[in-house]
Amino acid sequence: MSMIRTATLFCAIAAPALAGFTTIDFSTEDDFFTPLVNGQEINNPGEFGILVTFEGVDGDRLAIFDTDPAGPNAGGEDTDLLVGLGNALIVQDSGELTQTTADIFDTPDDEVGGGILMNLVTAGQVASVDLIDINSGARTIITLTDQNGFQRVYDVPANWTNEAPAVAGFDTLSFLTVDDQEGEGSAGPATVTLNELGYDQNAVASIEFDIRGSGAIDNITIGALVPSPGSAVRFGAAGLVLVRRRRA
Repeated sequence: MSMIRTATLFCAIAAPALAGFTTIDFSTEDDFFTPLVNGQEINNPGEFGILVTFEGVDGDRLAIFDTDPAGPNAGGEDTDLLVGLGNALIVQDSGELTQTTADIFDTPDDEVGGGILMNLVTAGQVASVDLIDINSGARTIITLTDQNGFQRVYDVPANWTNEAPAVAGFDTLSFLTVDDQEGEGSAGPATVTLNELGYDQNAVASIEFDIRGSGAIDNITIGALVPSPGSAVRFGAAGLVLVRRRRA
């Protein structure tokens, strides 16, 4: 297969044009071709595995949730997730596990309390994530672990976002800063509670999202992956300029 080359990317598989970073937005698998549908269960191994993998923590099951206010979940139980970002990833409610069609939950519904573990196939930079509906009275703890086992931990307080549909209902958390980050909600800022000496934000191996209330994640931005022998996708060393998205 011929190699595709740009100033910042060379790639041994089909992938979208990139400028040093890409976004996992859950509209497709990480082949950026195979669509994901509302209610689809995310298995490991399964829908992901080229760039990243996702799995539930402690037996949690994961699902795709369509956040379109006029989409298939309009009028359902989770109107606070209808923030208009397209598909997002949720921990599926353990009381709503019926699948009339294999691997598709009949009623995608976020669990109150659950965990999502994301592993990078090749360690690299993870720039940001959109957090949805972090306002149910419980905080979210996000732990990034680099390829040498060093960690950085973000504590996102309850009410860091507002609640859709009256307001945006989401905000973007940057992983490239240790500064306090105010959300669109009424709570105080998200803070870094642990930043171990030696932690390398350019060589992240995994992220655990401990969502202690309800909520969802979306638009995980990954950049400047560290090359390793035999890796399927390699990104160039160009710097990533991150503009944090905010909702008024």
